[in-house]
Formats: sequence, C-alpha cells, structure tokens
Amino acid sequence: MKKKLSLIMATMLVALTVMPVAALASSTDTIQITDITNKTKGEKVTVTGTSSFNQVIVKVLNPDGTVLYFDVVNTANGSYSKEFTLPADAQTGTYTVVVGKETTVAKDLFDVYVPIGGGGGGGGFFITEADKAVQDIKDGKWLALNDRGNLNLPAAAVDKLGDTKLKVKSGDLTVEIPAANIKSLIAGLSIEALKDATITVNIEKKQTADIESLISKAESAGQLVLTSAGEMIDITLSVSTKDGKTNKISRLTEPVTISFKLKAGANSKLAGIYSINDNGELEYVGGTVANSTIQAELQHFSLYGVLEYNKSFSDVPATHWAYDIIKELSAKHIVNGTTDALFMPENQVTRSEFVALLTRALQLKSTPIYNNTFADVSPNEWYASSVQSAVQAGLVTGTSETTFEPNKPITREEMVTLIVRAYEKNHGVQSAPSKSVSFTDASQIHDWAQPFVNKAANLGIIATDTAQFNPLDHATRAESSKVVSSILSK
Repeated sequence: MKKKLSLIMATMLVALTVMPVAALASSTDTIQITDITNKTKGEKVTVTGTSSFNQVIVKVLNPDGTVLYFDVVNTANGSYSKEFTLPADAQTGTYTVVVGKETTVAKDLFDVYVPIGGGGGGGGFFITEADKAVQDIKDGKWLALNDRGNLNLPAAAVDKLGDTKLKVKSGDLTVEIPAANIKSLIAGLSIEALKDATITVNIEKKQTADIESLISKAESAGQLVLTSAGEMIDITLSVSTKDGKTNKISRLTEPVTISFKLKAGANSKLAGIYSINDNGELEYVGGTVANSTIQAELQHFSLYGVLEYNKSFSDVPATHWAYDIIKELSAKHIVNGTTDALFMPENQVTRSEFVALLTRALQLKSTPIYNNTFADVSPNEWYASSVQSAVQAGLVTGTSETTFEPNKPITREEMVTLIVRAYEKNHGVQSAPSKSVSFTDASQIHDWAQPFVNKAANLGIIATDTAQFNPLDHATRAESSKVVSSILSK
C-alpha cells in the first residue's frame, strides 16, 4: 500500500542540514514533494517538488533508519529535482524522503518491493521480499539460503501457511520441513511476540578438516573404513523474538526429508546418511539412492553427513560367495557380526534372529510394549519387540497359538515363507499364484509352505537350477543374508 505524507513543519528543527540554522523562517517559506511511486531494486528514484528557497537538502533514509542518500539541490523557478538509483541489493520496505531548509521540512514515503506478475510500475502487483518467500512456499517452490547459510522468514506469515511444507535448498542439498514442526516451534509465542518474530533455517556446511576428524573418531570403533560420500551439515530451525530470545527445535514433530548429492565415484551400495555426534559416534538414518542423490527422513536436527560404510569380517574373504551381500547389508545396518571381527557365515540362524533381520530390512517400527503374544517370548528379551512388530505386520505366526520357539533354528521352508510375505508387504501387493517348481525333494515340503516356495522360485528369490530345495535344512547366516538382499533389490 502506498504511504504518503507531505507536510510543512514550520516549527521543527531540521537535523539533516549541515548549514547554519537561521533564526526563524518566514511564514511564506514553503517546500512541497511530488508523490513518489513505489520502486523495485535498482530502479531510478526522482525527488521533485516546489520550494520558495534557492536551495534544499534532500535526504533519503533506508527502512532501518540509516542514510541511503544525501545532497544539496538548487532550485530553479521555484522547483527542484534530483535523481538517484537504488542499489541492486537495496533493502525492501518503506523509505523516508526528507526535503528541507532551515526549519521548513517536507516528507514523503515510498516502498521498495519485489515485483510479482507484471512487475515494475506497469500494473503487476508488489509484495515485500519476506512476503514473496511466503508466496513461494505456498507455490511449492524451493527457497535458497543466503551466503551465511540462513533463510529468515516472518513467523507471523509462516504461521498462516497451513500444512504447506517449507522447502529449502543450498546447492545440491535439499530439505523439506513439514509445517507441523514450525507450528511446534512457535506454539509458545504470544500473539504480540509472534508479530515481530523471525523463523530461521540455518545449514552450516562442514569443512574437509572437520569431516576427516569426525570420520577418524568413528573408524576407531572397529574394523571399519569410512569415506565421505557427500556433504556434512549441521542443520537448525529456530525462532527469534524482538527481545533477543532464540528458541531452537531439536526433536521433530514430523520427519524432515533431506536429500544429498553423492560425490562422484561414491559406492552407492555402501552409502548412507548418518547422524554424527562430537565424539564420532554414528547413528544410521538410512538412505534411498536415485539419480546420484541419497534421501532419508530425519527425526531430529543435528549434524548429518553421507558416509560410505565399508565393514570387513575376517571370516568372510573377498572370495566368499556372499562377500558383497554381507558387505552391503552391513552398510545398511541390517546384518551385524557375531563379534566386531567375525560374521560366522555358516552358523545357523534362529527364528528370532531371522525375524529381527526382516524387521530391520523392512524398517518396521519397533513396538515399545510387548503384549505377551507368545508364552515363550519374554518382554525382556532383545527380540521381543521385533517379534511383536513382525506379528502385527502379518509376517510371522507361532509354531502354535501360544509358542514361537524363538531359539529354534529356522528351516529353509520357514525362511522362504517369511521372505515371500516380506516381499509382498514391501511391494504392497500379493504376488500372483505361481506355477509349481519341481524339486526332487518336493515331497518333504510341508503343504503350508509349498505355495511360498513356488512363489519364491518364480520371483527368483531362491535358485531353481539345483535338483533339491532341502526344505527342512537349517538356514545359515549367509543364506539368510542372501534372501533378504534379494527382496530389497527387487
């Protein structure tokens, strides 16, 4: 909205002049300013008007009160005119133009805006930079951080965005912040405090030396080689009020989606997004790779980086048939060694171990309270929440209505049954009825397992180029790694 104020102040002291102030101006002394239209950055501003003086002082104040322009202008035939150009990086907001001589002063206000639509002075409409950012958020556009890694927005305006996500970018890095997190951040502010509060997203990109130091600390934890596979950043979301108080949000109300660009040459199969503390302790967040970009959901704000996780086990040499599978699943933190140095690939897998493996692979949320589904699964056991989650997801049933037999080695037909159910859950569909696959030991396959064995064979989860399936044999750690890997890659 155009703000216009033009007046003659016959008794006000003119602070802008460097010339001596005369006693009292004549009652006939006058200064008037021609209305100045709103401008955009870099545009020319012409200050014109009439005056009974031979000279007038022209001063222009920025929205923050600092002096933008100052000059002494001669009048001719009772008129004056002075033109100057707004800087390309001029502040947005309301500017004050003061024209005066001795004790006679006239003022005018004009706004500098960011043009939208038609732009310029030719019929487009104008909003301030902050308002434009809010409009861009509504339009689903990505907002870029400034050179200091900040994005500042008026809290009162952002509060009106409803459920629109705040989408921020810095180079190849993108962050999507659900509105619920911003609402949580400003929930404690009064209406008055909200008016002048500022929401700030800050992303600090770590330097190479800092990254190398943190990686070195993390590697000292075991037989592990870590390599930076992308940027490492510290992200914060805060609100600052007019009285100088700042509040940051750490734990998020809804997950924030973050995407990093993978470095050239990075092994995407071993890359993941990690939360890293000052001691180098790692928390695996996850990461889905597509088009050289890795994306994951964050549950809290802290230091994050993309790392290539290369874990080795002394009993799984490069010549082992499951070497690559175990290395990739280790990088995804789906499989672990029996010790830091050993994997024991030929060891048998128990029913509880395989269920825990599946819940990690499918990223099923742990159930905090175990409801005693099975009499032989104690709530205090490490696998209790995994069993509960797998039951709720429809992946497993007990060996009877009341027993699960968690420490019993899992058979190959049991493993295949669970893995097909996991495949169908992972893809959100029931696999089509499959044609029977002939194994010489097919008579040993239980009737309840036969459809799942057929589906697994037709999906390529199990090999069909061997004569036997060995349904009652116990699955090994290497075999269970292979079948889990097969459903993640399909």
